[in-house]
Amino acid sequence: MALVLCMSQRTFAVAQRTRAAAKQTIGADSSWITEAKASGGYARPQVLSDSPAPTLIDNSIGFELGYLVYGPVGIGASSEYHWLLQYSSVDSSVGNMKGQRQEWLNPALIFSWNDYLVQAGFILMGDYALANSTKNGAKITYTKPRGWRLEGAYAFFKPMYFGLKFESVAYATKKSSDGSEIDLASNKLQIFESGIFMAYLF
Repeated sequence: MALVLCMSQRTFAVAQRTRAAAKQTIGADSSWITEAKASGGYARPQVLSDSPAPTLIDNSIGFELGYLVYGPVGIGASSEYHWLLQYSSVDSSVGNMKGQRQEWLNPALIFSWNDYLVQAGFILMGDYALANSTKNGAKITYTKPRGWRLEGAYAFFKPMYFGLKFESVAYATKKSSDGSEIDLASNKLQIFESGIFMAYLF
């Protein structure tokens, strides 16, 4: 009887330790990456090939959700919202490029190792809406973006990461609020951005 009781106690203890270990593993699972981020820098949109590219101040906020599928390598999706203010003087042939850019649920590759974070995004969905109207009172929006984003950061104060960001995107269509639409395939609106990058990982 004592032997049976002793074996039962040992079995119960092993089961308790197994459940505790499983719970600890699940609770400490870091495969998911949830990230809030912000950046600030300069952007240069090339509107016309024979016109000077204006300089814009580009500030953005964003959110990214990812999953580490193999060691430190993961996949995810990100969305960003940009505010652009024209810093250089306005060229009459180009106009004021002040506006807002949106990027929605674009795929991303993630490398997260120790205190390092590297992310590469592919910009496939979004638009760029100019703040000012044309002389005729129409609002202009650029659509059908194609481009990339590269971010590299180091966790100086975990879970805060600080680093650099580079982005290049081209818009293939120019839409007007008056209903007209122009295909820019031969002369796409090109934007290159560089700046500082900050991320908070939950």
